[in-house]
Amino acid sequence: MRCKNCLEKQDSLLEKKGETGRFWSVTKKEIVTIFDLKMYGCRGSRKEAHFILILFASVILVCLPVWSWAYNLSADTVLSEEGEKQEGKIYIKGDKYRIERQGESDYIILRHDRNLMWVVVPAEKVYVELPLDEKKTPKITEKNPNETSRKLIGTETLEGHPTEKYLITVKEGSKTESFYQWTATDLNFPLKTSAVEGEWSVEFRNVKKNVPDNVFEIPEGYEKAKIVVKPGPEGQKSKAAPKK
Repeated sequence: MRCKNCLEKQDSLLEKKGETGRFWSVTKKEIVTIFDLKMYGCRGSRKEAHFILILFASVILVCLPVWSWAYNLSADTVLSEEGEKQEGKIYIKGDKYRIERQGESDYIILRHDRNLMWVVVPAEKVYVELPLDEKKTPKITEKNPNETSRKLIGTETLEGHPTEKYLITVKEGSKTESFYQWTATDLNFPLKTSAVEGEWSVEFRNVKKNVPDNVFEIPEGYEKAKIVVKPGPEGQKSKAAPKK
């Protein structure tokens, strides 16, 4: 669960403005805060802050042909960390992703093909459009450049799929970490990734192929919310972001 302070802060950022349309009225700094709150949950919660990042990290494959990592599938997701679970759903089709979390109607659509992200708010029938920073936004790639070793240590059956279990080691800067990954050989997709010591794991269940294109589009009848910049410390004038 997200902390009460974060929920109150999020609510304070979502303001309806008269008859001219719906606006998310924020300062330049708080534009980033909306992104953080909506995509990662409460920034004070380490578990939820890593939810999206761990999902993407767990589906990075190495040394597979292009056709095998250009996925077209959906799956239920279960992130377990320090005894707590966060469930959700992920849809993947090439470089388009949709990420949902159980218990929340809002969801995220990442469109790397258009270099943008949508935060969709069904309760208000609005969406916010933000540019993607390709250097910072999670994306499934064919190879993890930080991987230093991958060792096959066994085979198991998960969710009815035959899998190969690997011990994988990655290094980023001076930090080295090892984890297990169970890759379904019939899907070329990792059904489970787990820390060696068991402090966290990510599971993909009920995997289904062929996701419709409309899953990655804004529903009909939704309004595009405008981001209005309020005067900052320097006293700059308010202005609405230009329509795209």
